[in-house]
Amino acid sequence: MFPNGCRTCFKHKDEAPNLQFCARCRFTRYCGSDCQKVDWDAGHKKVCKHLAALRQQTAARPPSLEPGNVASWRAFWASQGQLLADRLGRPLEMSEHFALAGQRVCGHCYYPALSAKPETSSVEECPDCLMVSFCEQHRPQVLQAHAQACQVMATTRRCATLLLHYQQAHGEPPSCLSPADLSPLEAMPLDWTAYLSQRCFPGDWSEDLMRIHTMQLTWPVTLLYALHHAQAAAGRTLADLPETLTLHLIGAATTELHSDASFEEVLHALPHVKRLQISFVGPELPIDNAVFPSSADAGTLCSSCHGARRSMTFYASQKLYHDYMGSLDGEGKQRSPPDLAFAFNSGLHEHIVQGSCSLANSTWTKTFQLLRDKGVPTYLTAYTTDEIVHDEHILRKLGCHVTMPKHEQPFKCLVPLMDNGGQYQAFWVNNMMVGFCGAEQAHAG
Repeated sequence: MFPNGCRTCFKHKDEAPNLQFCARCRFTRYCGSDCQKVDWDAGHKKVCKHLAALRQQTAARPPSLEPGNVASWRAFWASQGQLLADRLGRPLEMSEHFALAGQRVCGHCYYPALSAKPETSSVEECPDCLMVSFCEQHRPQVLQAHAQACQVMATTRRCATLLLHYQQAHGEPPSCLSPADLSPLEAMPLDWTAYLSQRCFPGDWSEDLMRIHTMQLTWPVTLLYALHHAQAAAGRTLADLPETLTLHLIGAATTELHSDASFEEVLHALPHVKRLQISFVGPELPIDNAVFPSSADAGTLCSSCHGARRSMTFYASQKLYHDYMGSLDGEGKQRSPPDLAFAFNSGLHEHIVQGSCSLANSTWTKTFQLLRDKGVPTYLTAYTTDEIVHDEHILRKLGCHVTMPKHEQPFKCLVPLMDNGGQYQAFWVNNMMVGFCGAEQAHAG
């Protein structure tokens, strides 16, 4: 994630002057053997030899990257991801995406992108955020293009370092759940500050510590935001939701799956819900046909939820969503529509607008048509304004009745990420949002 620092502890060369590349793949850098061993055990051992082979393969046929052409770099980076996935025989995990993203290259000419021996001594980094690199020739161009996002990226690095230090001091990341014995959430707060205050999170958090908590809370609280909107659109309240609440996360991937414990926040906010059932559905999931209950006995749900006999059950399927809904469940029954469907950071625009797939041939088309025809309240988030504009346009072309027009989502993750696709701009998880329910024609007139 941080191309100019240690892969494990994020230390920069000023803090760790002996930063060294992994001798085999030369993708990742470490401040010492201890950090290298931690990352090796955490997953680098699964991908190191494949990264090394990818580097040699690309070095034999160097990419033709036009300086300053963001599209050419994005296409190259995406192709490397696909090649690596092909070598691994499965979708990439988040750590593997980060390994590819961690290439230390000039943000204008992309030197020395995947050369056989990445000699980066002539590549420097922005002295303020330490996250953007440039060669001597293109220093002015990169710093000028990067100026607006520089302070934002410094926040990212600061939060990551704070999270690391917290985990080292406490042995685990900070708890991100509100108390389970509060009054039910009746009306949705306007923003993070109001939500955290109403749900009795500590008021003495630093701004960066609050940002860190939103990394996990963005998933359940965004769902609560969508549930509140869907209920209001139907003339109901959150208290009218059923005791067994079923949510489908479509196009789900490793990120959502690894955030499974955070969804207990839904139970804490809606204590009348006794059973929360969440299906993760998407071909990029690392597991298939899996059911994993979450209970206090398993050490995952809190004692209050256990005492109230609440449960949280997860299902995972690598099927496309419309195929998943067309298949039978574990009891041989036809699957019922969920109370709400959600596509976090769907990438819909990339699949149809920027990709080679037409709307008619897109797998997303069948999925949204199914949800439209069954009248399932469905919501999507996106990283940027441009993405959500395209997403809403696609939904309208499919005849979906847009009930929530595109807008900035108040419960996005407040730790920005870095776009390694050229100009190193910042973006946010669950930043923008749009929603629909039913067909537009049914609401005409």
